[in-house]
Amino acid sequence: MARYPNYDPQAQYLNGGSKDALSPERAARWKNPAGAWIHALHSAHWGGVHDRITGVDPDGTVRTEGGWGNNRGTQFHASDRFVENIAGELDAPGEWFLDTASHTLSLIPETGTDLSKAEVVVARAESLIELRGSRESPVKNVTLRGLAFTQTARTFMKTRESLLRSDWMIHRGGVVFMNRTEDCAVRDCDFYSVGGNAVFLSGANLRGQITGCHFRDSGASGVCLVGEQKAVRNAFANFDTPMLKYSQLDLTPGPLTDDYPMECMVSDCLMENLGMVEKQTSGVQISMSRRITVSHCSMHRLPRAAINIGDGCWGGHVVDGCDLYDTVRESGDHGSFNSWARDRWWGLDLEGRPWEDKLTLLDAMETNILRNSRWECHHGWDIDLDDGSSNYLIENNLLLSGGLKLREGYHRTVRNNLIPRNGFHFHVWPDNSPDNVVECNITSGGYVGNVRQPGGWGLRCDRNFVHRPGQPTGPAVKMQEISGYDKASQQGDARFRDADHGDWTVPADSPAVVLGFKPFPLDRFGVTSPRLKPIADAAWTGFHQPKDGAAARDGTVREFMGGKVKNLEAADKSRLGLESVLGVLVVEAPPESALLIRAHLTKDDVILSWDKDEVPDVATLLKVSKATPSPVLINAWRDFAKLGLYR
Repeated sequence: MARYPNYDPQAQYLNGGSKDALSPERAARWKNPAGAWIHALHSAHWGGVHDRITGVDPDGTVRTEGGWGNNRGTQFHASDRFVENIAGELDAPGEWFLDTASHTLSLIPETGTDLSKAEVVVARAESLIELRGSRESPVKNVTLRGLAFTQTARTFMKTRESLLRSDWMIHRGGVVFMNRTEDCAVRDCDFYSVGGNAVFLSGANLRGQITGCHFRDSGASGVCLVGEQKAVRNAFANFDTPMLKYSQLDLTPGPLTDDYPMECMVSDCLMENLGMVEKQTSGVQISMSRRITVSHCSMHRLPRAAINIGDGCWGGHVVDGCDLYDTVRESGDHGSFNSWARDRWWGLDLEGRPWEDKLTLLDAMETNILRNSRWECHHGWDIDLDDGSSNYLIENNLLLSGGLKLREGYHRTVRNNLIPRNGFHFHVWPDNSPDNVVECNITSGGYVGNVRQPGGWGLRCDRNFVHRPGQPTGPAVKMQEISGYDKASQQGDARFRDADHGDWTVPADSPAVVLGFKPFPLDRFGVTSPRLKPIADAAWTGFHQPKDGAAARDGTVREFMGGKVKNLEAADKSRLGLESVLGVLVVEAPPESALLIRAHLTKDDVILSWDKDEVPDVATLLKVSKATPSPVLINAWRDFAKLGLYR
């Protein structure tokens, strides 16, 4: 479709973007842009944003409508944006524009195209097969097998249903759509060049199976398993919904109704190049569901996470034997696996009561298990358990790039994982979290990034091994200093079989094995069927270098105006909700310090500018503060918002 900037298959974001996509100078080229679209990444790269262009004002301002495509605000990224469906931008081979008023298709053919023999295909239908039952009469025992689904219409402007305080909005629809089904299946089917979600299990679906399918070149997600909010107790749609008080809490565990997928499976499926239009998408999306298994799937070339669990309702999910790499290509601040659990306990006002451990498990009733899988992402963390994610067992995983992040949450066990090129990113665990266990893992980084933890680090953090090539085995002193635990943890050479060529097999005589690590197979990830495995094997090109790993910035704490500051890091960005890692974090601002008294800055403020000078790092702050010791205005980030501090 005619677009600006023109399609660039090599561009990292959106196949090309430009900050002047909505500029008055650009809009002057458009005769009548009503019906065009602006596509962009969220300003913080948390997904995609899509608005319809309705016209251009006399001063060149482009009018748009929309604002519902992302559950965490719809600010357009400053430069990662493009416009399409505009006649005035029809200027490159392969582009086309359909004038719906005159019913005229204009096309610039690619070199070598013979229009007398070409086929023109128009996508109109969004959904091709729907199985819809009722509570009294569910659809049972229907299997779709060996079918090819293709060329359906895009649905990005219908992505407007908020998902339970998660960052997501969805379109509750798919090329294959199921509701109120039992024992129905999609087997050995192909989904390619579809405009929206491929398969959507909505509301009540029992024992559904998606197996042996190939998903490629899709506009949105591969498989969505999403319950209905009427099944959730104390359900709130938006992130910014005021937090509950204890007296308002429904203390009954579990769901309110049966309107959710349960005991469903996605297995032996190959998913590649999804999210071509919508960027807040994943290979498998799970929300308000129970006991979902994702087994031996291969997923790669994804703009965001491979697997996303949007809430703690109601757990029991298993990810086993999967191969999930080349993910998080266009988004950031999450991982190849991404989860939230902003459930009814999250941010709860206890009204003076002591914390009760049972609150966490009101929704996250059953343990989620991530095991025996290979994970890799371009930006952020390979596995990211974000806000409130609780009741997880993470074991026997190979994490190739960004490492593992645990934000605040309860009942997490992380054991026997192999993280040969990064480490653990733990921050803001609650003080009353004595049940987290981190043991018998191999990492190269130990605890990295800005570790923001309480005094007590869970129940047990010990017997972890930090890989130091060529070094003798000894105590993991730095880990011990950071955690106050890890008394038996060690560092030294793990003796990987061939780390230089990506073979991190751990031999039986490794000191990590002596410490308690149990080697697991590193050649059994992903699809197994003869139809799909050769395709998946041919696509694997090895691991990627992290593009902006969480340890990329110098986190040294420095004295400043009687307090302490440091460069903002990826963990701080995630924790404080900023859009980039540029800025200086206030680590300490004692009551008597000039940092507090004169500059009005407090702990966890982020200094963004000093008078007219932007402050991307501590070095710049020291320089500009020396030149202007008494600024009139300091721009800072506090409590998830920018504010100006005047002297």
